[in-house]
Amino acid sequence: MTIVLLTLVFVAVPLLEIFVIVAVADQIGTPSTLLVLILVSAVGAWLTKREGLDAAQRVREGVRLGRLPTRDVMDAMVVLLAGVLMLTPGFVTDLVGLAFMAPPVRRVVGDQLLGVVRRRLERRFPMAGATADGNQQGRAYRRPDEPAPPGWRPPSRAANVDPDVLDVEGEEIIFGDPSGEIGPWR
Repeated sequence: MTIVLLTLVFVAVPLLEIFVIVAVADQIGTPSTLLVLILVSAVGAWLTKREGLDAAQRVREGVRLGRLPTRDVMDAMVVLLAGVLMLTPGFVTDLVGLAFMAPPVRRVVGDQLLGVVRRRLERRFPMAGATADGNQQGRAYRRPDEPAPPGWRPPSRAANVDPDVLDVEGEEIIFGDPSGEIGPWR
């Protein structure tokens, strides 16, 4: 699948772009075609800046409110992808990039990307709250004193574990009293 996708991206798309550019140049002339390509790239850069700043503001606002801004981050990634497509010379990539700039399309593409990322993360890092049939119970951790859910297995250790990473368990210890006194001493 990856080889086919890479072949499509690096061979078929440029060939299609060249074909379309030559066909457009035959219709409106070479100087006009180059002017349109430059104009579309400039508009793409402007749209990317405007929509990217808006998406970055939504990410910052989500973090400020204490929520995980996954959809906003995916939205920003789709804007970035759209900008790259619109800056790439060619009419086909410009049309796809322009479509990705539209908020409804951005939402659909972002949701698809989020699904891919979630599936890959769940495959790579099984959640402690997972049941035997793979359903998640909403938590990615388990306290040491909690019993393991039925069917739960700890993630297998990779052969190339970084020796500088220390994997520890801990618990929160609060010293003092509720009045704000810090430490067990008085």
